Amino acid sequence: MNFDKKDLQDIFEEAFVLQKRGKTIEAEKLFEKILQIKNDHIYSIINLGTIKDSLGKTAAAKDLLLQAVKIDPNIPETFINLGNVFQKLHNHQEAIEQYQKALSLNSNLVGAYNNIGNSYRQLNKINDAIQN
Repeated sequence: MNFDKKDLQDIFEEAFVLQKRGKTIEAEKLFEKILQIKNDHIYSIINLGTIKDSLGKTAAAKDLLLQAVKIDPNIPETFINLGNVFQKLHNHQEAIEQYQKALSLNSNLVGAYNNIGNSYRQLNKINDAIQN
């Protein structure tokens, strides 16, 4: 079956709406369908990574988000999501690095500063947490 760009966009929009409505399993299936058709569809990879993370599939989420960074290293949200995954994996230093990468792309991401502070706190680096 051939899909054109509009078909993929329609599937993506449906998946995105399902994800926002909390219907993660249905959204997950649609994002996976898109990736079967176009394996480098960046926003499907990112959203699928976010879904996998929310379902507790942290290793799969990490792999997807790392794949997204290789495809396009200029999307700050990818680094935010990677930082969140590394926090869950208790790799707080790597989480900090990911949040800093996000901030290098967009310094207005207030949540990234908060997450950096939380990661420093987990590392018992309170002074660094206060500075960030």
